[in-house]
Amino acid sequence: MYKILLVDDERRIREGVKNNYPWEDMGFQIKWEASDGLEAMRILESNIPDVVLTDIVMSGMSGIEL
Repeated sequence: MYKILLVDDERRIREGVKNNYPWEDMGFQIKWEASDGLEAMRILESNIPDVVLTDIVMSGMSGIEL
């Protein structure tokens, strides 16, 4: 099972992405969630996801900077 870090500053978007796709049927698990790039960086300090699915436009740190 591939582990995903999901990053988006809008909770509704994170919930939609998480709940509206059959992730496990495709071999993925959303293991971590972050509400911005800085929180994602803290998660990445101690975890290694297989995939980072991120919004591009976020305050503080963009998905590109992440």
